[in-house]
Amino acid sequence: MPLPVVPVDEQKEIAAFLDRETAKIDALVAEQEKLLTLLAEKRQATISRAVTKGLDPDVPMKDSGVEWLGEVPAHWEVGNLKRFAEVIDCKHHTVEFLDDGLPIVSIRELRDNRIDLSNAKLTSPIEWEFLREGRIPQQGDLIFCRNASVGAVGYVDEEQLPFCMGQDVCLIRPQTKSRFMHFQVTCRAVTNQIEALLVGATIRRANVEEIRNLVVTWLPTLEQEAIADFLTAETARLDALTAEATRAIALLKERRTALVSAAVTGKIDVRNTLLPLQEACHA
Repeated sequence: MPLPVVPVDEQKEIAAFLDRETAKIDALVAEQEKLLTLLAEKRQATISRAVTKGLDPDVPMKDSGVEWLGEVPAHWEVGNLKRFAEVIDCKHHTVEFLDDGLPIVSIRELRDNRIDLSNAKLTSPIEWEFLREGRIPQQGDLIFCRNASVGAVGYVDEEQLPFCMGQDVCLIRPQTKSRFMHFQVTCRAVTNQIEALLVGATIRRANVEEIRNLVVTWLPTLEQEAIADFLTAETARLDALTAEATRAIALLKERRTALVSAAVTGKIDVRNTLLPLQEACHA
């Protein structure tokens, strides 16, 4: 491997320059990574508070009777998921996957609590219709992962339809069409229940009856819609900040690589200079 031969004194200057400038970049990356952590915590806390306490800080409260849930608004109900939603298992049937066909949603299509059909597996119309018998996904339904990535869940938007459920997921059909239940099943109050179910399990898997018995809150439809609208707007804002911080990290890492490459190949002269970070990155 051919490498440039650099005088030792110049090597020391280049190394000192890169130590200094890459340390600045690394510090900026660390700040952005800390921001990502804070944004994720803020997102989860915002969802958890809204779906367990509501939006009105002055509303009368009552003891939910559930230790980990604490107080909830006095007019809310607390009970098992099966009281407020239908939970339908997938068909335990393996289909043939094709290069051309109709989309199936299984574990791999549930990403970041969203349904992603961009790389969905496809099957024949006959197999597709068989998988949909008695379990046709509708707008407002939830597709819930009950195996491997247990608890991952996606809200079915009208523009995503039609598709069918594959294996290892189940369909949750709340009595209302708002995204309230989607936000609720991703909040800590529910995810902690799921994790408790899996303690000591050799394989991460939840059965349908366990999902039906998850404890959730239930409230008037108009209030559900108000909370869902609030959380949709607030999580979109936080997600935009997260995307911005992620882009900043990628750009900083690219600049770091470019700076090191330029310095060690002689494309910038760092001898006896304190080259500013922005100028070095630009070079």
